[in-house]
Amino acid sequence: MITRKNSSQGGWSLVEVMVVVLVIAILAAIAVARLARAEGAARSGSAVTCLRTVSSAQATARSTWGTFLPVADLADRGLLDGTFRASPLVRSGYRITETGSGATLAYNADPVSLSAGARRYFMRASDGVIRYSDTGDAATDASLAIGSE
Repeated sequence: MITRKNSSQGGWSLVEVMVVVLVIAILAAIAVARLARAEGAARSGSAVTCLRTVSSAQATARSTWGTFLPVADLADRGLLDGTFRASPLVRSGYRITETGSGATLAYNADPVSLSAGARRYFMRASDGVIRYSDTGDAATDASLAIGSE
């Protein structure tokens, strides 16, 4: 004999389902926020690595030819890969620009868009120190050096 199950004998109530959905939504919001922070840290790290690469190539140029060279010339001479010839030079959400010339040559890495997870501004001054600013303004010689947090 087949018996019918009474609808009030089991299953989930609407309130219980809503609580489960709410908990899942809260956990997802936390995960997305952490993912955005991790993405920003990765983009910042990539910008710093780019500035260090250029700085290393500049040191080689200085010791080899006795002068600092623009990024495009460093790429032409094989000290940087060809992607550094791009204008504007954009790496991982940061626009890399050079200012000055010769011994005063400096590089800035500024976020293309603050919504892209990149929040810090970086610069490599002519002294070779990489500095950053997280105040929303471009990094300057007075900004904190990387590692001095």
